[in-house]
This record gives sequence, structure tokens and C-alpha cells, in this order.
Amino acid sequence: MNVITRINGRKIIPVSDSMQAIFPFGEIGFPCQLYHDNICNFHENNVNWHWQNELEFSVIKKGRIELQFPENKHIVKKDEGYLIFPNHMHKIIKISNHEGVYDTIIADPSIIYGRQPSIIYHKYYTPVCLEANGILFFSKHTDWGAEVFKLLASIAKILEEKPDYYEITISQYFSMLWKLILDNTKLSNLTSSNTPYTKNIEKKIRNMLAYIHENYSHPISLNDIASIGNIGRSECCQLFKKYVHTTPIGYLIKYRIEKSISLLLKDDSTITDIAFDVGFNCINHYINTFKKITGTTPYHYKRNILDLNTQAIHV
Repeated sequence: MNVITRINGRKIIPVSDSMQAIFPFGEIGFPCQLYHDNICNFHENNVNWHWQNELEFSVIKKGRIELQFPENKHIVKKDEGYLIFPNHMHKIIKISNHEGVYDTIIADPSIIYGRQPSIIYHKYYTPVCLEANGILFFSKHTDWGAEVFKLLASIAKILEEKPDYYEITISQYFSMLWKLILDNTKLSNLTSSNTPYTKNIEKKIRNMLAYIHENYSHPISLNDIASIGNIGRSECCQLFKKYVHTTPIGYLIKYRIEKSISLLLKDDSTITDIAFDVGFNCINHYINTFKKITGTTPYHYKRNILDLNTQAIHV
């Protein structure tokens, strides 16, 4: 599988047709990994919409970022952090001139509860997930939040150094971390970014985006997209503008260009073939749209990639 993780040298989160993040992380048998990121290093200064099956712990080291969810958004600043639960769609964007440097630990939740079914899963893990509705915030300026920061810093250090028995030590720290969350959030007071209404909206958006991802190579109209969400054309445009920050057709066109980039990496694909493979019915329209979005033509983009690969081989 050819997974694209960069566009024009800048990072993106590769996603499946259902918007699930599909990047590999951790090791087989121990899925836990640390990432050092700066929002300025991502394509268009944002981490694209995605969700994952894992827990996502992040702490802001410098500056601030905007964390977006369907129907909600939050500014997260230095010395603040958040936990995003599995299956919760989100996006991260740059705020004006602010830098956003942050560390993220992605971990399979089984590192906390072991195998399903287990008492820990049913008694201590699931209730937190249900009550939090996707997101939990914490701050270094509270006593328990400061402890969360310390535990995450310890986990990060161990993940980088990997001393003897580090998997056992990390598992212990995650158990301590989860107990800390249980002791200090009181479940009913957990910060929530979701409601039944927004869950309904998120489902509509997911379905419409998934439809585009699965059918982008075929003709798609605004009516087609709206019908998948069981809404009218006007509401469809409003939802896309509010949550995806573009029009439905604008998203479709941009997605076609992103898919074409992966095809450009294949030597046996001509630019004409690629244009039609991703849903364009006019080669000139494809070339002009590609240049508008990426700043260069498909030919020069492919030429640059081949030149970089040649340089890498001779290094």
C-alpha cells in the first residue's frame, strides 16, 4: 500500500475512505509511540480531519493550536493538554502567527485495560469514554493536571530511551495515569465537546466524506453528496462550510488532486491517465486545478519527485 504522508514536503495524516488515520505506530505487540510535532510543518498549517482507534494524549510545549471537532472548537495553549478518545473525529489548525509545538503519545487503549472483556475495561475505561464524549482537557496549572504532565513526560522519555523492561514500565505509568483521571474528573464533570446533536452531524459528515472517498473517480454532483447525508443541497453546503471549511465540490476536487499525487509517484502512469483515473474529464482542467492547489504542474511535480529519489540513491 502506497501511503502518502507528505504533500510538497509538508506532513499530512494519511486516512482511509472512512477518514480513519492509517499511519503505522509503535511496534507489533506494543502499539505506543511518541511524536514531536509543530503545526507549521503540516500541509496548509493544519492536521487534516481524521479519527483513530487509539488514545491520543497531547501536550502543548510552545505557542497554541486550535482543536476542532464537529460543532465545537477549543484553543489549547502552552502548558495545557488534551486526551482524544477513540473514534472521535478531529482536526488541528494553526492560529494566525502563533507557533504550535506539541508532543503526542498515541497508544492502543488495551495498554490500560488488557484484553476485552475485562473488569478494568467495563468498570474503569468504558465509563470515562462514554462520559467524556470524545475529549478531555487538562492543565499544568492544576494539581492533578500537573501530575498528568509529569506522567506523560515520563512515558515520553522512556519511549525515546527504551531502557530494559520499558514496555512494563510504560504500562504501569498508563495505569497510574488512568487512575489519576478517574480520581480527579468525577466523571460527571468531565469536559465534553460533544452532544447527541453533534454526534448526528458527525455521522452525516462522515458518511458524505466517505462517499466522496469511495467514488471520487466517478462523476459526483452536489445532489449525490447531499443525498448520502439525507439532507438538502443548502444544508449540505452549510455543514461543509462550517465543519470542513470548504464547499462539498471544493472538497471533492481537492481530494481528487491528493489522490492523483500518489499516482504521480508511479512511473507507469501518464498524466492523462491519472487525470481520468481520479475523476477529471478534461486534462487541461486537471492541470490547471493541480497548479492552483499545489503551485506547480503535475509534470513538474513528478519531475521533482523523481529528481529527489535519484539524489537519495546517490547519497
